[in-house]
Amino acid sequence: MITIEYCKEGLAISDFEYQKYVDIIKDYIMHNNDFDLKVSTEVLVNAIRVEIYKGNIDCNDIGFMFEDKILYPDKDGRIQNWPNGFCDINLELIEKLLDERSS
Repeated sequence: MITIEYCKEGLAISDFEYQKYVDIIKDYIMHNNDFDLKVSTEVLVNAIRVEIYKGNIDCNDIGFMFEDKILYPDKDGRIQNWPNGFCDINLELIEKLLDERSS
């Protein structure tokens, strides 16, 4: 299993380089290799969720860790009981933009 931990000590993956990491993860899965990766940006987490949704990655091969808890995506890449603080900074920023526009 591949475990991707979302934490402040993690690797900051550029929006321009995330696909390289997605390809590496797919290669590890194809060769039945396990590994853990710490990331501090949400782009890889969301890209992996999209790959699960598209059927390119099996949801049983991936776990996301946040605050010592493993979150398992379903076959559509969704995570039940999404915890506060987990990959939600972009949503928070967009909500602030929308709140400002409606004021």
